[in-house]
This record gives sequence, C-alpha cells and structure tokens, in this order.
Amino acid sequence: MLTLSEDILCYIGRLITDKEKTSLSETCIILNTIKCKFIYSEKVHVDKIILLPYYDNFESVEMTLSTMTHKSPKNIKHIYFTGNIIYIPQCVTHLTFDRTFNEPLYGCIPSSVTHLTFNNDFNQPVEIGDIPNSVTHLTFGDSFSQYLNDCIPSSVTHLKFGVNFEGPIDGEIPASVTHLTFGFYFDTPVRNNIPPSVTHLTFGFYFNQLIDNAFPSSITHLTFGNSFNQRIENSIPASVTYLTFGEYFNKPICTCIPKTVTRLIFGHRFNKHIFGCIPKSVIYLEFGECFNQSIEGSIPSSVKHVVFHSNHQSLKHIPTSVTHITLHGEDPILSDMPPTITHLTFGMWFKQPINNIPLSVTDLNLSSKYHNIIHQSIVARVKISIFDD
Repeated sequence: MLTLSEDILCYIGRLITDKEKTSLSETCIILNTIKCKFIYSEKVHVDKIILLPYYDNFESVEMTLSTMTHKSPKNIKHIYFTGNIIYIPQCVTHLTFDRTFNEPLYGCIPSSVTHLTFNNDFNQPVEIGDIPNSVTHLTFGDSFSQYLNDCIPSSVTHLKFGVNFEGPIDGEIPASVTHLTFGFYFDTPVRNNIPPSVTHLTFGFYFNQLIDNAFPSSITHLTFGNSFNQRIENSIPASVTYLTFGEYFNKPICTCIPKTVTRLIFGHRFNKHIFGCIPKSVIYLEFGECFNQSIEGSIPSSVKHVVFHSNHQSLKHIPTSVTHITLHGEDPILSDMPPTITHLTFGMWFKQPINNIPLSVTDLNLSSKYHNIIHQSIVARVKISIFDD
C-alpha cells in the first residue's frame, strides 16, 4: 500500500510546482520522505540546493564559474550558465547562457544538448562544429550579428535570430529548419533562401523586401513585421493557413489571399476595400484601427470570429455565422449586433455602460480597466470574465 501511495504522490508531484511539492512534504513526518522522490524542474541556483539530500533530483540549475566545481545533479537537464566556460556536463539537454556571456565557444557544448539559447550580449563568431549536431532548437540573442559561415547544423528545426542579425542568409538556413524567426533589423532579400522545410516563418519590424516568388510552398504560418508594405500578388503560397500583416501594410489584397487561409490579421493602417477579397476558408478575421471600408457582403459565412480595433463599423453587416466578436474601440456601435453572437469581448478602451446585448451571448469578456455599469439582467444570465491588458 505504501508503494501505491508513493506512486500516487509522485504522479501528483508532476502536476504541481516545486514550492507546492515542498509544502506537501512538510505536512507530516510520513510525507516528509516523499521530498526525496520528487523531481524538481524549476530553475534554482546551485548554491541553494548543494547541501540538500535530494540534490540529484533537480533538473534546472543556474551555475556560475565559481560553482562549476560542484558535481552536477544526476537528473540535470537544463543549465543556465553565467561566466567563462570551463566544463558543461554531458547529460545536459537544455543550455541557456546568461545575458552577459560573450566568450568564444571552442567546441565546448556537449553533444547531449538539444536546446541552445544565447542571451543578449553574445556576439562571437561561431565556427563549424561549435554547435553540435544534437541541437534542434537554436536561439541567438539580440547582439548577435556575425556571419553564419555554415555554423548551423542540419539537426536544427527551430531557429530564431535576435534584434541585430541582418544576414546575409544565402545558403545558410539548413533544410531541416521548420520554424524560422528573424529579428528587429533583418531586412535582407530572402528569395531562394528559405528552405522548403520551413512551415512557420516570422519576420521582424524592419523587413520590407519584395516577396514575389520568395517563399516555398511548405509555409503554413506567415507573419510580417510592422514595416512590411509591399504588393503581395502571386506572393503568398497556397499552403498558408495563418497570415498576419504588421502595422504599416496597406496594399490591395484582392486575388492575393490564398483559399487555404483560416486566420487573417491586418494591422493598424490597412484600409483597402475587401469586397470579394476574403476567401471562404477564413474563420478568424481581424482589422486594425484605420479600417473604415464597407463590410456589407464582404465577410464570408465561414467566419466565426471578427475583431475590430476601431469605432468605424456598424455591426449589422456581420454575417450570422459569426459567434465571437471582439471590439477594441472606445465607443463601438452596439446596435444591430447579430443574434448569433455567443462570445462578446470589449477591449481596454471600452467605457460604455452595458445595458443591452443579444440574448444569444453566453460569455462576456471585459478589461480589468472597465469600471462602468452592467445591467443586472446581463449579470444574471451571462458568464463575465475579466482579463488584464
């Protein structure tokens, strides 16, 4: 029976925080022994645990140059490292360097590492072999701006660059990469440089290159940064399902959005007509603050969720297929809301009293900044949730 109890407690331990595990083990003498059975996964400095009898049960440990002489916990998987490199245990799978780390690597990263993260200050040349073939997730920090020189191994599937990386990337992205993210200053032509393995592609703030025939047909999730404002005819692959434009995009979209797109987001400045332009595959549709075009007959019946960031729209032309509406304007027009709405969300700028919403509404979501009157009949029948902005 005791073995069964330990098994149950260890299972519970996988569902609670490290602090909760400690509190549970302190409730009685019998449970005190279970602390040596738990595995502790949250980051902790090695000095805080070095003398504990269950030291080997910690998976995520922060270490510095002075503490690298300590024997690593047997169950260690994640090391958060500060200082010059001396030795990294072969059992480590997740390695994160401190924000101040900026030392040459010299092949010091063990072949057990699968997740490698460099933080802000790292900006050293990376040579072939410095990053082992075991690494699948590679993140460079904001300062990194070196030439790549074939340093990224073909094992990497998730590749993320920080703020200052500007390329070039000609032939540098391995064909293994599926998730590719560029940072703030990247604004380099990408035609023929995105491998056909990439499914998720994200650009940073400054990217504003021509994109005709630039993307492979493997991409399903495509996100542009705020500066992008190029024409997109014959540019968005027919494989894309999630398409997001940034703040400055304001180009015609008719015949440009593939019929595969289910989630379509426009940024702040988009204000082009959309009649006949939104494919019938779209389920989620979001417009920015400047959009004031007519939506009559323009939103297909496939759409379930519409988001407006302005007060410019009457809601009477929203199709009855829509069940979720999000309104971010300060004074949106609430009349003529479709009778099919079940989920209604008001953003942080909404200040009106809520006296009349469709009887179909079951869920009302409000900003924590909302401080006005809600009619008692609505309070009685609708689930009201508060979110932080």
